[in-house]
Amino acid sequence: MSAPPFTEVVPGVHAATRVDGAGWEVNMYALTLPSGGLLVHSPTRADGAPHPGLDALGRPEVLLAPNHFHHMGLPAYRARYPGAVAVTSDGARPRLTRQGHADLAPLDAARERLPRGARLLECRGVKTGEVFLSLEAGGERVWIVCDALFHVTRPLTGVLGAALRTLKTSPGLCVGQTFLWLALRDRRAYLGWLREQLAAERPATILFSHGAPYEVGDGAELDRLLERRLS
Repeated sequence: MSAPPFTEVVPGVHAATRVDGAGWEVNMYALTLPSGGLLVHSPTRADGAPHPGLDALGRPEVLLAPNHFHHMGLPAYRARYPGAVAVTSDGARPRLTRQGHADLAPLDAARERLPRGARLLECRGVKTGEVFLSLEAGGERVWIVCDALFHVTRPLTGVLGAALRTLKTSPGLCVGQTFLWLALRDRRAYLGWLREQLAAERPATILFSHGAPYEVGDGAELDRLLERRLS
């Protein structure tokens, strides 16, 4: 599959969206760092190789595995950009190490390179080591979320589409059943943490590894979803 183009989704953040035949999408994000380099969120491959459009945006300095499932592209990117540091959370590191990813740095190695106001939020109550990337863009707070939330607005077709709908992964803003089954360790702790972060950070926009950008607005839709799926 050829590489999808990068587009700027919010100031300083470019996305490349790969869409399969069923309509399922996978987003990779490149955040411009103060150095002029890039933090690559969940590196994904195009035809088995790193995305060829990255070099036009800047040189990758940080490769972020945002949980212990999003890791397949790391070897190709680490080989192409040996000077980049690959980072993940302490919660994700054990499984990633078993998958063959050696010498993964802690999140602090990324934090020291982030733009002013940007931070990495480690989810509480999960067993996948899920991390949100939070940043200021265009005067608003933006979150980049991996598998904790989905916002797939494209029609999903075929057997895969039917399965994803059954698993409450689509359509629209969703907490997927697979996240409840595979990622949560303590539902109450996670929900409490997430509500604390929403109240403190008040994100205006959420970007997703799977789905289209979402404008939070007054937060009522998101709150109803969390109440229905996590309470």
